[in-house]
Amino acid sequence: MSRTIEITVFEFDELSDEAKEKARDWYRSTDCWCWQDEWRESAQEFSKIAPIDIDNADYNAGHVNITWTGDDDVAKLTGLRAWKWLHNNGWFDRARKEVQGACGLTGSFGDASLFDPFTEYEKTPVSIPDLKQAFYECAQSWVYEARSDMEYSYSDESVDTNIRANEYQFTEDGKLWT
Repeated sequence: MSRTIEITVFEFDELSDEAKEKARDWYRSTDCWCWQDEWRESAQEFSKIAPIDIDNADYNAGHVNITWTGDDDVAKLTGLRAWKWLHNNGWFDRARKEVQGACGLTGSFGDASLFDPFTEYEKTPVSIPDLKQAFYECAQSWVYEARSDMEYSYSDESVDTNIRANEYQFTEDGKLWT
């Protein structure tokens, strides 16, 4: 025997505060950090041109591991000698382009943070640590920015915006209506 059930569906903004929290919890459970692949791709592309491999990134902790793949003597250069190596190998030029929004590695915003330490080092040659550390700082800058993006993706503001943009509908108690 069939029966008809009437269900009222709601837009996100029509839900009670309690139902909105349930809807947010559902959205967060869908792994809402949609730019994770782009961040990872930026690191992979950087590793292709830099004398390091970015081995492991813990976005939650804001930590990254690198392996130096370049010449060991180059890894030990510091100060003005490191500055000259970075300059002669085009790292400062790349950094200036990234500051202007070039996104030259992948076309993604994750590219710029990889070059941020070089913009400071260009101004202060004597402050450059050994090059291995300088490139580690590039990877660390990247993972901090990736973590910041991840945290924002899970924020109420971002979740609410994405729920609205996708025009999801919910039952009165905040369950997704499919």
